[in-house]
Amino acid sequence: VLGRLRDPRGSLRQARRLLRPGGSLVASVHNVGHGDIRLALLAGHWDYGQSGPLDETQLRFYTYETLRALLLGSGLVLIDTRRVERPMFGTEVTVSAADHPADVVAAVAAAPESRTYQFVVRAVPDDADGAVALLSQREHAAATEAAALRSRVEHLERQVAATEDRLALAEAERDLRIAAAEHALKELAALRGTRTFRWSQRARRIYSRLRGGRP
Repeated sequence: VLGRLRDPRGSLRQARRLLRPGGSLVASVHNVGHGDIRLALLAGHWDYGQSGPLDETQLRFYTYETLRALLLGSGLVLIDTRRVERPMFGTEVTVSAADHPADVVAAVAAAPESRTYQFVVRAVPDDADGAVALLSQREHAAATEAAALRSRVEHLERQVAATEDRLALAEAERDLRIAAAEHALKELAALRGTRTFRWSQRARRIYSRLRGGRP
């Protein structure tokens, strides 16, 4: 419910005080940085719906960084983050790849968290000695690096697939041209063997001599 609260920080602070020793808080929050929402904004759209990241009951919207900052400001630190992913053009947000240049779509798709639909996080009270905060920082750095690497790999895979498609098309075009050339050569060889072709050559030579030209 963190997206539907006027004062989520105050609610989290109250929840922190209710935790027993060793207890943790778990939250599931939509990611406003999903690629579909970014593309919709580029097209000038921010349309609320009945569900999803732009649910009409939402008062607040989060990215990974703003969610992490909210928890830290509430005396909590992240110790685990899971991601629920949905591909671009696979959410409730109405957006089409045809409405944007291909390079823009590729750039958004390559951005970290562009496929993250929800963050599912676990946080514990900051123990004030820095150990938990250090663990949180390490987890955050590892998650950010993993997300960047995942986006880079997906971008490279799309580039490889596009290159393979172009190569296959070029090979098919080459085969068609070779087949057409071979067919033309066969037709020419057959034509050269006909009596009409031989007589026409002889007639051209005779005509050339009469005109004083070379045979």
